[in-house]
Order: sequence, then C-alpha cells, then structure tokens
Amino acid sequence: MNTSNPAASPHASAPNLFHKPHVCNLQEFRVFAGMSTDTLTEVFHGGLENTSETETIAIKHRVASTPTDTVAPAAFPVQFIKIVPHAAYQRDFPFSIWYLEVHGIADPTIVAQCTREYAQWRDLLALRACLAFTRRRPHLHTAHQALLASAPPGLTIDAPIVAHLFDALVRRADYALAEKILDEAAAHGILGEAIAESPWQPQWRKITPQGGASPGARAGHQAVLDAQGNAIYLFGGWDGTQDLGDLWRFDLGTECWTCVARDTRAHRGPGPRSCHRAVMDANRRCMYVLGPVRREWDCRGTEFLAGLMWSPDGGRV
Repeated sequence: MNTSNPAASPHASAPNLFHKPHVCNLQEFRVFAGMSTDTLTEVFHGGLENTSETETIAIKHRVASTPTDTVAPAAFPVQFIKIVPHAAYQRDFPFSIWYLEVHGIADPTIVAQCTREYAQWRDLLALRACLAFTRRRPHLHTAHQALLASAPPGLTIDAPIVAHLFDALVRRADYALAEKILDEAAAHGILGEAIAESPWQPQWRKITPQGGASPGARAGHQAVLDAQGNAIYLFGGWDGTQDLGDLWRFDLGTECWTCVARDTRAHRGPGPRSCHRAVMDANRRCMYVLGPVRREWDCRGTEFLAGLMWSPDGGRV
C-alpha cells in the first residue's frame, strides 16, 4: 500500500485493527518512507497485536548518523509512505489494514527547513564518499586536496573504526590488530547487519576430553551452558539400570571434565533423576532443576506428583 501526501516529517503511525481479533490482522509488516517512490527508507519493521485496540508505533524520522561533529542528525522529509505486509495472523489469509493515521509535522516552514538540512546531509555523505575514494589512490592526490579544502570543519572521512582498520591492514600490515578491531566492532554491534546477512556454515569436530575422569554413558540427562564461566554443567540421567545424581562440569577452554559432586544429595541437592529439566540463570550463574514429574505413592497409598524445583544455593524452591 502506498500513500502520498504533502511533504511532512512523520514520527508515529496509529494503525487500527478489526473490532475484534481477526485472522487477517497484520502480524508482520514493514513501513518505508521518502520523498520519491524510488528512494524510500525503511522506517519500521515489526507487527501488531491481534486485538481490537489501537496501537501507536514510533517510526524512524531522523538519519542514523552524521558525517560531521558539528551537524546534528537531520530529520528527513516524507511525501510517500509504503506499507509492505509480510504475514497475517493466519496463513493463507489476505492482509487487512482497517484504518491508519500518520502523526507528524506538516508546518510548511519547518518542513522546508527539514528539507534543506536533509539535502545538506546527503551532500556531506557524497563528499565524504569522494574523499574516501580519492584518499586511497595516490594518482588522485590533487583532487583529494581540492575536495578536502572545500569540506566543512569536522567532516569525518571514515567512521573511526574504518580508519583504524585501514591503518592496521594497509599501512602496518598488522593482521592481529585488524582481527582485534573487528572483534571489538562485532562486540559493539557495529557489524550486526553484515553478520546477520552472512551465510553460516556449521563446522563440526569431535571433542575428545583431555585426561581425568568423565561422566559415563547415560540418557535422560540435562546439560546447561554457563557462558560467563565458559563451561557446560551436566546433571543426572539414566545409565540403563538406575537414575544418577552426579553433577559434572566441562571446561570449554581446556576440554576437561571435573566431577563437582558424585551425589548432590550430600550437598542438600536433588536426588538421582532422569528426564528432568534444567536451565541456567546467566545473571546469577545459577542452575535450576525441575522435575521429573512422576506418579509415586506414599506409605498411605496416596498418589502425588514429585515435580519439585531445585537451585544450588537453597535446596528446594
């Protein structure tokens, strides 16, 4: 769906749904906006609740960054809005938008100023791209200096990480430093979009534990990952003849097993069990064990469910 209005700077939209939950309501959609149908920018990607309530969603209305330290990120004017539906709440049903409002600023004076600032921002981006291109080519040194002389104060040719990476790879040939820069960029989410779009190819290798004891063959056990401690914890299971109550730790760095407890009951923990469930609380670095749920009988012949939750620091929860 496309809508066309006089130029404005929208910052929110309020799509309305059917008067009750409906299979045709939008579960996922994208919103694009811009001054022409050929240069639309994605300003929203998400979905709506399948209810009868009106929802107001905030949409992107400023550029993500600025090429200088002296120019604030510009708000971009919009004349065309395009809504691209991806999924309704029921497969194979058509999409429906029952009502739509767009809220923003339509004052001609403000929109004209917004248009000028946005055009200036685009010009600066083009100038920065030309400077980055000519800087890396010695035969264009004269052109680079001429462009640099016309650039406004504070114009950054590259993002800092790009400049550091160029220095490490091209000037120093320091590949270890380049790897470190890329790791830091990934940790800060700078490469998130590129990583998300990169094809993944799983690579398997057989891990042979290094020396010492290791847990025996079993089934119905549970293992959880302690990402902060770089380890995997394994608890319980069935060895073919009995339930097990041992707790093991596998160090992902050294690839060695360590027996934390042969019987967790000796440490106020749960007894031997299999087919239970376990999760790791990453913030507290604490493993919780639930179940198993079984039908058991006490001495009076009364049936009950033995599905208790345990934590390592306080026994039963």
